[in-house]
Amino acid sequence: KIAIEETFIKLKPVCDQIAISPTVKSATELKSVLETLPSERLQQFVHYILVPIFLHLANSNKYKSDSICILLDCLCTVLKRIDIKEITLFLKVFVLVFSQVLDEKESNKLSSSSSEELKLGVMKCAAILIKRSDPKVLSEFYTRQYYGKLSMSVYTCTRIALNEESIHLKGETLRTLIYLIQVHNESLNNYEFRHKVANIVMLMLPGIVSHSLAIATATDIQNHKITLLAVRLWGRVVGLVMEDDIQDDDDVRKENATKKFSLVKVTINSNPREFSIDWSSDQTKTKDRIQRMSRSSSWIEYSNNQLMPVTKAFAGLQYHQHWKVRLELVNAAHHILTYAPKNMCLSLPSLIEILIILSQDEQPDVSATSLVAIKLFSENCELKSDVKNLVEIVEDSLYELITKLPRILYGVDLTMKERQLSLLSGYLDILGRAHVDTLLSSAQHLNRLLSSLFIAAAVDCSSVTLLEEISLRNLEDEISCSQNGWRKFKWCNTQKSQHRIEQICRKLVKYSNLPLFIHYLMDNFNTGKTYRKEITLIFNYIFTSANASNNDEIEAALSVFNSLMDQNLWNLPLGVSIDGGVAKEEAQNNIVQVCLLTEAVSSLASFVGSDVFSPLLLRCLYPLLECAGSPHHMIATRGLKSVNCIAELYGGGVGELVSNNADYLSHHVLLNLRHAHRNPRVLSVLSVIMKHSTFSVLPSLHEIINDVLVQCCDSFQNINAGAFLQVFHTFVLCLNNWCGESDAPRGTVKEEINIVEELLDYQKTKQEAEQLTDDESEVKDISEQEIFSGVHDSKDKNLSSHIKLTVQILNTSLHFLPSKDQTRQIVVLQILENGVLLLRKWTDELLPIVHKIWSPLAQRFKNCDNHLIMQRAFSLLKTLGRLSREFIRVRTLRDVLPCLLDVLKRTTKDSLKSESDAYKMSQKYKLQLCILNGIGELSLDMGLSEKEIDMILETISPYLSNRQPQTLQDACFDTFKLMATEFSDLVWLHLMSICPKQLQFETASAVFPSYQFQDKSEQMKEYQKNVHRLLDII
Repeated sequence: KIAIEETFIKLKPVCDQIAISPTVKSATELKSVLETLPSERLQQFVHYILVPIFLHLANSNKYKSDSICILLDCLCTVLKRIDIKEITLFLKVFVLVFSQVLDEKESNKLSSSSSEELKLGVMKCAAILIKRSDPKVLSEFYTRQYYGKLSMSVYTCTRIALNEESIHLKGETLRTLIYLIQVHNESLNNYEFRHKVANIVMLMLPGIVSHSLAIATATDIQNHKITLLAVRLWGRVVGLVMEDDIQDDDDVRKENATKKFSLVKVTINSNPREFSIDWSSDQTKTKDRIQRMSRSSSWIEYSNNQLMPVTKAFAGLQYHQHWKVRLELVNAAHHILTYAPKNMCLSLPSLIEILIILSQDEQPDVSATSLVAIKLFSENCELKSDVKNLVEIVEDSLYELITKLPRILYGVDLTMKERQLSLLSGYLDILGRAHVDTLLSSAQHLNRLLSSLFIAAAVDCSSVTLLEEISLRNLEDEISCSQNGWRKFKWCNTQKSQHRIEQICRKLVKYSNLPLFIHYLMDNFNTGKTYRKEITLIFNYIFTSANASNNDEIEAALSVFNSLMDQNLWNLPLGVSIDGGVAKEEAQNNIVQVCLLTEAVSSLASFVGSDVFSPLLLRCLYPLLECAGSPHHMIATRGLKSVNCIAELYGGGVGELVSNNADYLSHHVLLNLRHAHRNPRVLSVLSVIMKHSTFSVLPSLHEIINDVLVQCCDSFQNINAGAFLQVFHTFVLCLNNWCGESDAPRGTVKEEINIVEELLDYQKTKQEAEQLTDDESEVKDISEQEIFSGVHDSKDKNLSSHIKLTVQILNTSLHFLPSKDQTRQIVVLQILENGVLLLRKWTDELLPIVHKIWSPLAQRFKNCDNHLIMQRAFSLLKTLGRLSREFIRVRTLRDVLPCLLDVLKRTTKDSLKSESDAYKMSQKYKLQLCILNGIGELSLDMGLSEKEIDMILETISPYLSNRQPQTLQDACFDTFKLMATEFSDLVWLHLMSICPKQLQFETASAVFPSYQFQDKSEQMKEYQKNVHRLLDII
């Protein structure tokens, strides 16, 4: 009694204050008092506490929204501390709370003036009321007698959840709705109570389901928590109402029940009124219908039919971007399959589809949960005789899927394609080896499956380039950057779809009779070329998925190899030909076909193993090397990669593979070289062989190169001359790699010399120069006999075979240098440059070759309209100058140097202020840069005199101007710097004459007079920066 009095004393002031004026202060005081009192005492004063709150809520139109929110907050505080044990109190609170957001004039409509805070307070109070109510009160409430009040609250919640924008409010409303229909507890154990709730919620099922779908699929940018709650609401309410174990089979109650309560097809924009009972009719009749409506077999059947499109619509959330939504979708599907597999039989395929697709989800939690759900459903099906077996359902669904899959793949919905391919992959997992093999024995299943697979694997060839390139490729670089990105599927052009196609092929290998499946594919491969590319790609997937496990699989793979090595497939036309009737599309398809063949062969080699494949190597190595040397980049890359894969299979590299099979390859090359005009690709093979061989294969290559040399002299082989030259170029490059030595770099730092010694040396040189004639006109051409006077009459009998071969190649290549074909000229110049490097130690062979080269080389400079040819010619000249030095000094001064200086003079004005990218891409600019970078080294190599050096410095000086492109400035700067290592005085004097750093040069000794430089600072200001930098270095 004392405790009661104390409680009353504490409560009275705050309750009175609330009754007088509901303010933030009075509400805070009430909440603080309530929190200090035990729940048992509050239970005794529940009516006393609630009366003032009820009073104000009943007259809420007199108060502002803020005051009502305060009252609702107080009500929440009270409800959290007490238990609702009376139905009257429950109904009082229930009606008062929801009335706050309803229109005063039309109680079945929401008030337009209600704030978000008020609606949020109503939702919180309603949820707490349900949670704090006694089970007996709830059992009494969830009857048809109070259907009107419950339906009013459910309608209020659905409208708020659908129309409001506040994420917090929408989420709280959906949680309240879940509490209102008693599905917050996923496994409600009280059968009788669950039965009662289901009997009343069934009347609201259409509205709840349609609003759940509308909310879940409202927009892609919706917060994932809202979508998650909507999916949870749908799954649990369907599982509750359509539960197999709760059904009224009273045939008397079947009277037109389906007509009065119809579930029409649901769409996102569906009006919930279409799914509700017709309240416009007589109220007495309506109430009577409500009482008589039950979940009879006919109602269940009709509801099952109408819920099917809703299930399919929710299945579209399988690809929601947030993994928690996908996980909730799995839980919802599992819940329905657990509680209502029989009553929701029409939706079973869609529900199983959800689980199967999400069992392959990238998120581990989603995929693991899906797999568990599938397993549990399968076990439940085995226990129930009136439900179809999971395998039977999947078999029916698989046939339906492969029937409609071609139409889907031809469509434009990429998400749908990914979904259906994932579904097909999942079906194969569920059926397993025991059932997939049986299905494939059916002609209808097999043909439809292969047709779908061929369409899915169709390769898009429209972006394949037909351009050829002539360049030497680096195998390691090509393989390291080579991926399967070149495969672009025509209809399934997303990465996920491509992964699913590969996954399906691997699963067919795993679950089917592989030899029999390969036999099916071979029949299609040999009978027509419509899907030949696709079948080749599938073979590649098959052979990369596993290794052969028995003789039957090996024999099947060998039969595939025989078909793949059909020469007609490897000799397809790869270019457009009007005369041959080859269109662009056909040529592109042929390139892709050849690429796929190369990949399939290397995959097959890995599949059967090195021991089995060894006898087949001699049949496929040559065609693969043909592909590796193809001028088409895509084919070459695939060929190189395939050769590398086979080489790795035998535990080595490409060089070892070629070396071990050098005799076989040289035999084929020789045979084809005899008719090179009919076998132009043999030259590509030869280039690849040399590029990836070692010095040990030189004897095998010797006869081949000799044969090429012979054919080069054949006038009928002129059409292949360019290819022959490419072979020579490759050969000399390989010889340089095998036995070449790099030249030591020229030093750029000159040793310090005493100034006295330098002056004495200068005086001595000057005296000698005065005694010599300086008239270049007296210099006569050196006859060929004089050139070779120092050469031994008897050649070295032990001269290496590769040196002899190099000399022959250089002599033969020289004949093509005057060609009008620019490409041939460039290749010849490259051959000569790399060939003379091989002769660096063989002077007796080098100098005659240099003499033969000179005349056609000099012509390249005199006819200098072609800047590209001149660049290559200058590169060769630098190499000759480095190797023969004084041997070509006089003729260089006479024939070439004037041309080079003339080019630099004529192009000086063209490059002034030409920093544009367009000029830098021109051959004229590249020639300028090439000459500026190399003329200094060439001058020092040939030992030019001060007079020639001064002439060169005078010519290149304009490139020190800051108005020239920076790259040309840098090249000129480096040339001056290099010249200064040998001619520091001359360079210093030349720079001082351009832009002196100091105008008067005085010495400490009276012997040397002071020197006054002319002030050119204004005229030569543009040179100041570079000149002064050079002077500081010198």
